[in-house]
Order: sequence, then structure tokens, then C-alpha cells
Amino acid sequence: MKAEHYEKLTVTLFRESTVSRKELHTWLKRRGYKSEDDFYYLVRKGRVPTWQTDTIATVELKLSGTPIYETEEDVEEGISTCWNSLEVEYLMASLPRECIDSFVEEVTQLSAHFDLKLQFEQALTDPHSIRGAFNRIADRLERDFGGAGSEELAILIYREHAGW
Repeated sequence: MKAEHYEKLTVTLFRESTVSRKELHTWLKRRGYKSEDDFYYLVRKGRVPTWQTDTIATVELKLSGTPIYETEEDVEEGISTCWNSLEVEYLMASLPRECIDSFVEEVTQLSAHFDLKLQFEQALTDPHSIRGAFNRIADRLERDFGGAGSEELAILIYREHAGW
């Protein structure tokens, strides 16, 4: 995928000390996240066009940079470890611009609750700056490809993946 399409953006949240997977699991579930295999995702509300994703954010846990593979069943059975960083993904090309605020709110809540630092594009940052960066990218997509979450952009991405 070419960078100018911004198919996926990742914000990393991290801290020095570790946190219990069970604590994060419980907190995310209370906020409405679903779990699948070793990651969590938050489904957006309302009607979703067929060319868009229904996922606002996807959360992957890591310990010292290494992904942690534990399922919900592992956590519920008490077979879980700790983590010290999260990668939170946003599918910019597949979501309408109005979803940016919901994503940034999730990152803000995660950061505040677990005392995490934020990093985007290899630089320490804050929620306000993430919102600004995402909106600038959405502006470029609007100008060049019909907008974030547009059917036009979905067709372009599909054709690229199909090798057209």
C-alpha cells in the first residue's frame, strides 16, 4: 500500500513498568471492546457502508516490544502475563473523518487510565497533536482521493491490492 493512502495509522502507548493483562482486559471490556484471539477492537455505532470498516480502534499488547499471544480464555483462566506497550491502530482510509475524534478519545482514556506516554510516527506526542495530524491526513485524502472512508478510496485500495 502506498503511504499517501494512509490505509492504517498506529499510535503507540507505553510505560516503563508493566501492567497486568487482566486489568487491561477488564477495563477494555467495560468500555465496550471485543476481543478476538490476542487483540481487542472497538466497533463503531450506527450504520456502516459496505466499503468501510466497523472498527474504530484495534489494540495489540506488547511486552518490551514483543507481541503477547494470549486469548480471552487465557485471561479468564488466570493464564496471562503483563504488558508495557500498546499499539492502537486506526484504519484511516476505511473510516469517515468523524471517527477520528472517537479514536483520539480512546487513546486519551487509555493513556490517562494506565499512565502511558504516546508516540506517533516515532515522536512523543499528545492527544491534541494526534487529532491535528490525523485531520491533516484526512484533508489530504479529501483533496486527492475523495476523502477518508470514501468509496472512491476503497476502490483505489482494492485495485492496488488486486494488482490492477
